[in-house]
Amino acid sequence: MREFPGATRGARKTKEKAICFICLADAADAPNSEGYWMKLSQWNRFNNDTFKDRRDDELSFIPGQAPAAGGGVAVKAPQTPSIKPVFTLKSEDVHTQSMTQD
Repeated sequence: MREFPGATRGARKTKEKAICFICLADAADAPNSEGYWMKLSQWNRFNNDTFKDRRDDELSFIPGQAPAAGGGVAVKAPQTPSIKPVFTLKSEDVHTQSMTQD
């Protein structure tokens, strides 16, 4: 869960599930970078819109999945969530995003 400021000056803050992206180039320049936080709902919408007409293109980015030869059925991943082998949970807390720029 992460706290996001409202979209406009008078809008309320919201607490939502979020995903953090850390670009390797940014991490090299600023090793203590917090990365870029995005609402999980926004990420899911982007991901769906990107791959809605070409689901096989997405499989190369999902651990345990691979496009099948000849464009057929893909290899099934284990029943455990695929995000766990890629990421390591460091902590759980409510994070607050500030809108200040350096």
